[in-house]
Amino acid sequence: LTMSEKEQQQQAEMEEETKMQQLRSKATELLLREDWSESIQAYTSFISLCQAQISKTHQQSDPDSLSKLRKSLCLALSNRAEARFRLKELQEALKDCEDALEIDSTRSE
Repeated sequence: LTMSEKEQQQQAEMEEETKMQQLRSKATELLLREDWSESIQAYTSFISLCQAQISKTHQQSDPDSLSKLRKSLCLALSNRAEARFRLKELQEALKDCEDALEIDSTRSE
């Protein structure tokens, strides 16, 4: 009983999605507990995964998925900005806000 290449790809995508959801939940939990530096680390990992997924997802083949990924990325950037702001990492916080706004503006076109 072997899986086709397509089934393997779908399996990998589901595992990636689960990993991303777990990471996002962990980051949010840390943010709510006001564990700023740990939440920054978790959000940074989530943001990297999200950006990798976005670059793999094609607009034509899956616009809904791309839109969800962009929304998640935007939220993660703004949450990380809040944590960075709380730690007085003002330049980094501002950069995250600018990146989030840039994604948001491309999303609403």
